[in-house]
Amino acid sequence: MTQAITAGLNLDLSVPLTSLPRVDGTERRTCALALLWWQDLAGDRRAPTRQDIANAPAPEFWKHLFLLGCSAQDATSNRFEWAAPVACQALGLDPRGRSLAQAWPGDMLERAAFVQRSVAELLVPIEETGRWRSAEGTDVVFRCLLLPVADGEATASHLLGVMSFHRQRALGA
Repeated sequence: MTQAITAGLNLDLSVPLTSLPRVDGTERRTCALALLWWQDLAGDRRAPTRQDIANAPAPEFWKHLFLLGCSAQDATSNRFEWAAPVACQALGLDPRGRSLAQAWPGDMLERAAFVQRSVAELLVPIEETGRWRSAEGTDVVFRCLLLPVADGEATASHLLGVMSFHRQRALGA
């Protein structure tokens, strides 16, 4: 039955469940609060505008937010316009002014670009979890919710990100 369900998908079913990223309730709560805030700003529209976000009072989870400008070229060219402390700490740098390709960990870049492209084109929030190895040799386990921001276009002009993370000793280390 599993083979029929997964036929045609590139899934590695040999990965043991213990190696999948685990995230805690605080990270889920932050993303849930951000989603409610975003929905409130959007109202009856598919997504809020950049102006809606700029004019909104800072939410309690502001330190988890980042903003990407969407590139017409491809998602790896999306530029970080703003990043609060949590995103900077998770990435190990201040990503402002950098492209996704310059700031996001290389082993997660293709996946991040796919998710960002999907959010921008479909105008729907998408949450992802994952892990990458930091320069210091620890694993960064993260949860990231991407929310589209559309200024009247058929696709998103910006992506509002909500990030939570924790570091843990690298698997196999």
